[in-house]
Amino acid sequence: MMSGGGGSVSRRGRGRRSHGSEEVALQITSMADIFTILLVFLLKSYSVSALNIDVSKDLKLPTARGGNEQVEALKVAVTENGIQVEGVQVVELSNFAPRQSEVGVDGSLRPVVEALAKEKKKQREIASQMGKTKPDEKEEANDRKLLVIADKKVPYKILKMVLASASAQDYTDFKLVVVSED
Repeated sequence: MMSGGGGSVSRRGRGRRSHGSEEVALQITSMADIFTILLVFLLKSYSVSALNIDVSKDLKLPTARGGNEQVEALKVAVTENGIQVEGVQVVELSNFAPRQSEVGVDGSLRPVVEALAKEKKKQREIASQMGKTKPDEKEEANDRKLLVIADKKVPYKILKMVLASASAQDYTDFKLVVVSED
């Protein structure tokens, strides 16, 4: 009798083991949820947004290869006929040359310096209306960024004047806008 009872116990044990392996099935639904979350995270972290830059018909941008870092910043456009700050013409150029009265002793262009000062003041007013008394480091770094949209025929002398004007207003992070060859 003992052996019969022991045999039946061992069968029940085997039966439980085989039944237990059926319960440990792969949970596909949970894995699909995890992959969906990962996909959403990756799509959110990978941004392919184009910058909103209005290029006039008389402006031919230079081409370049390489980095395609996109940054939102204050925009200064330089064409053969003038210099614009955020779409507003501040200096008239005649064949890429400003009036001598607009050029400062340090090589900056007074109207560009004034327009940049006005934009900086506007940015600070917006920040104060949003309840921020002092910008954090990241916002302060963004306040120093400048996108220079220059025609490919612009002489270096004019670009140097624009950058000197920007530097006079503490814009120290310059990016030149180009068209990607890729």
